[in-house]
Amino acid sequence: MLVSIIGAGTVGRATGIGLQQYGHDVIFHDNDSSVLDRLAQEGYKVTGGVEGVRESHIHIVCVPTPLEENEFNLNFLESAVKQVACGMVRKDTYQLIVVRSTVLPFTMKGKVIPLIERYCTIKSGDEYGVCYNPEFLRTAHALEDFLNPPIIVIGESDKQSGDMLAELYAPFSAPQFKTSLENAEAIKCFSNVYNAMKVSFFNQIYLIAQKCGLDHEAISQAMLRSSLGIRIPEYYTKGGFPFGGDCLPKDLSASTSFVNELGLNTHLFNAVADINEEMKKLEANPDTE
Repeated sequence: MLVSIIGAGTVGRATGIGLQQYGHDVIFHDNDSSVLDRLAQEGYKVTGGVEGVRESHIHIVCVPTPLEENEFNLNFLESAVKQVACGMVRKDTYQLIVVRSTVLPFTMKGKVIPLIERYCTIKSGDEYGVCYNPEFLRTAHALEDFLNPPIIVIGESDKQSGDMLAELYAPFSAPQFKTSLENAEAIKCFSNVYNAMKVSFFNQIYLIAQKCGLDHEAISQAMLRSSLGIRIPEYYTKGGFPFGGDCLPKDLSASTSFVNELGLNTHLFNAVADINEEMKKLEANPDTE
């Protein structure tokens, strides 16, 4: 397939180079001429305008969405989407706009798609579709991670758009997970929230160990094999139910008291207990909003 990459930073570069390694014809676009010069010197096709959009069938937007006052700044994304929409021309084949930039749920439906429909001269649904395809790349290993993803998440505006993106990724061995646009957006954001929570949890264990002379490394490594929630990824992931039983409430309460006695904060442990209490109330009153 002919693919244009709009935004050739870490994500765009890895996406474009990776797709080309799988046999697709890729052209890179970026507003930074030095980025394009580097890619051109490495033998990749580049453009400073919308020629890539006019030539290609799939247009993948990989521009940054930096944080500003605790919200994603969508200026780069909106500018890139507008550029793609204005550059698209009628072809004999169906076209696809794909966003890989990190956004919050409902951004695609609330901002991106209306912007495309405003500036694109061809007809949505009949001549083009839209997908959200989140990335799960580490900056230092972006190309490696793109080529060997654990999962390919396809947020589709309709079946035709999702099928076209699935075909693009057909050579990859990773499982494909098709869902709605907003679910795909949530998967990206909440995956990183989970990663951050995991870091903070083990940092909490580290602080406890440092305070009372325990071996943090020994505890953490053993937990990888002893904890059901870590060694079995699917375990404890069914939302909508509080935890109970003999062990979890008792050990959480006792551990919280232990950490309090050490003079350390128990914010994370308290939050776990508070959320569980909320779920108990919801379970007891399922009709309460």
